[in-house]
Amino acid sequence: MPDSGAHGLGNLRSDGPTLSTTALRSTKAGLVALCIVSFALATFGPWFNLLLAYGLVVASTAVAVAGIWWADRAAHQTHRDRTLTNGIYARSGAALSVATLLLSMYYTGLLVLFLVFWPVLFVVLLIVWALHRSLVDAETTSEVRA
Repeated sequence: MPDSGAHGLGNLRSDGPTLSTTALRSTKAGLVALCIVSFALATFGPWFNLLLAYGLVVASTAVAVAGIWWADRAAHQTHRDRTLTNGIYARSGAALSVATLLLSMYYTGLLVLFLVFWPVLFVVLLIVWALHRSLVDAETTSEVRA
C-alpha cells in the first residue's frame, strides 16, 4: 500500500529563484585554477622542471581569467533575469580566481612589476572598467527596447 504522505514529494521544484550555472562554473574554474597553481608550486623539489612549472602557471592563469569572466557574467545575468540567483558561488569563484592570479604573479615575478607600475595599471583598469560598464549599459538598453 502506498504511503499517503509520500504523494507530495513527486514535485520538488521550488517557486523561488534557481541557481545560475554560470556562477557554478565560476567557482569550479577558481578551484581548478587554484589546484593547478598549487601543483605548479609543488614542482619545487627533486623533479623540478621549469618548463612544466611555467606551463602550469600559464594554464592556471587562463583558467582564473575564465573564472573571473564567468563570475562577472553571472553577476550581470542575475540583474537581467530575476529568476536566477548566484548564492555565494560567483563571489567565491572570483575570489579564488583572484587569489590564483596573485599566486601566479608571485611565482613568475610579475608581482614586483605590478607593485612598481601600479599607477599605470590602475589607469588602464579604470579605462577597461568604463568600457565594460558602457557595454553592459548598451546591452541593458537594447534588451529594454526589445
